[in-house]
Amino acid sequence: MRRYLLGVLLLLGSTVWAQQSTSITDAMDKYDYRTAITLIDQQSPTLELLFLKAKAQKGLYEYNESVKTLQNIITKSSDNQIAILELAECAKLAGQFNLALENYEKVIKVNPEHHYAKIQYVN
Repeated sequence: MRRYLLGVLLLLGSTVWAQQSTSITDAMDKYDYRTAITLIDQQSPTLELLFLKAKAQKGLYEYNESVKTLQNIITKSSDNQIAILELAECAKLAGQFNLALENYEKVIKVNPEHHYAKIQYVN
């Protein structure tokens, strides 16, 4: 009986998480960034959810908040080139040009052939 109850609880928990995940994706697809951030904040912060939150913050022109979220991701996953590049982009948009340059340099250091990072670094 206990195994059955445990199985039902696990199934219900995974169903709720899947619904929340779908709701977040739907909100992002509809550019409803405020709802997406609210839903993300109700979840345990995974790297994927934090990245979605940063993209939503960027979509709301909350560049400084997006920078903080991306820095949090990079603290947990220092080799995440996509997050580093996105941090450089948001830092540039927030007027934090030195931070932007630092992060374009990080991408170029890891991948010297990254054309986009090289173009952004020069500009």
